[in-house]
Amino acid sequence: MNYEIRLAREDEALELAKLKLELWKQTYINIYPADKINNYDIDKNIKKFRDIINDPDIKLYVVVSNGKLVGYMSYGKPIRPYKNFLQEIGLLYLDKSMQKLGIGKELFNIAYDSIKNSGYEEFFISCNKYNDNARKFYEKMGGLLIDVDSDNDDKSIPQVKYLYRFNKINIDEVKTPEDILEYMKCNIRYGWLDRDDNEHIFTMKNFRKDYRTSSLEEVLEHKLGCCIEQVYLMKYLLDKINIPSKMFCTRIYENDDYDNVEESEHMHCFALYYLNGKVYQIEHPNWEKIGIYEYTNEETAIKSINEYYVNLSSGISRPVTEFFEVKPNLSFKEFNNYINSLDNK
Repeated sequence: MNYEIRLAREDEALELAKLKLELWKQTYINIYPADKINNYDIDKNIKKFRDIINDPDIKLYVVVSNGKLVGYMSYGKPIRPYKNFLQEIGLLYLDKSMQKLGIGKELFNIAYDSIKNSGYEEFFISCNKYNDNARKFYEKMGGLLIDVDSDNDDKSIPQVKYLYRFNKINIDEVKTPEDILEYMKCNIRYGWLDRDDNEHIFTMKNFRKDYRTSSLEEVLEHKLGCCIEQVYLMKYLLDKINIPSKMFCTRIYENDDYDNVEESEHMHCFALYYLNGKVYQIEHPNWEKIGIYEYTNEETAIKSINEYYVNLSSGISRPVTEFFEVKPNLSFKEFNNYINSLDNK
C-alpha cells in the first residue's frame, strides 16, 4: 500500500480533528463512555492540533495514503507533563486499514531516533490502561512499564506509562556506581509484589496489608522493587564491583505490635557507598531524588538524608538504623520488626 509520512501542516487541523474522532471510534468504542465519543468537540480539537503544529518544541507527523490522512504521531516536549521527563511520544494513531504494515513501527522510530539524536537520555509514552493493542505494541518496542493508574468507572481516564532509555546497560556490564544508577534507571521500576505474586507499580495501596519482600532473583525477573528491595539490589551490585557500602532505614518508629494496616507507611531505605575517602548516597527508589550525592563523611550523609524525610513527615523525628539483609517473603510488619530488633542490639 502506498503512503507518505511527512510533517503536518496547519491547514490540516480540521482533517486531523475529524480523523481523531474516527480513530477514537475504532480504538475506544468499548472503552470510552458513549457520551465522551458522542460529545466530541471538533472545534476544540482543531485548536489542539493547531497548537501542537505551531509549538516549536513538538513535531507532528501525518501518514497520507491516496491523498487522505490516515494516521498521525507527535513527539517532543510533553503535551501533558509527567514527573521530570523532558520528552515523550505524545500521540500515535493509525487507521485500522493501515495497521499491521510496519507503519506504526516506522512512526515510532522517527520519534525514537530524533529524540536520541537530540541528546536526550529517555522519553516516555502514556496510553489508555485498557488499550491492549497499544500496550502490546509499546512493550514490543522495548518500553518498560513504570506507572499504572488506578481503575476508574470512566475507563477513558486511567493511563499507563512506558519508559524508554537509550544506551541501556546490562547487569554484567556494571563497573562503576554510575553504571549501577544507569542500570537501575533502565531496568527497575518502583513497585512491589504481594503474596500472590501480583505486581503493584507506582502505588502503595494495600501495601501494609499485602506487601511481601522479594528476593533479588524476583526483583530482577519482575524488574520491580520498592525502596527495600532496590537498596538491597544496589548493595549487591556495589559488592560485585568491590565498593564498600551500607544499607540504612529511616522511618517513623512503630513498635512491634503496631497493626494499623490502613495507615500509610513512613519508611525509606537508602544506600551509602565509600570511595576515595568520601561518602556517597546512590538514590533510585525516590523518583524526586534520583542521583548520586557526595558527602564528606557518613555522619553528615545520614543527618542530611534523614532531615529530608523528617521534613516530609512534618517534623516528626525518625530513627535511622543500619540493616544487613532482606529476607524474602517478609510482610511490612515483619520487616519493620527486623529493623526494630537492630535498634535494640
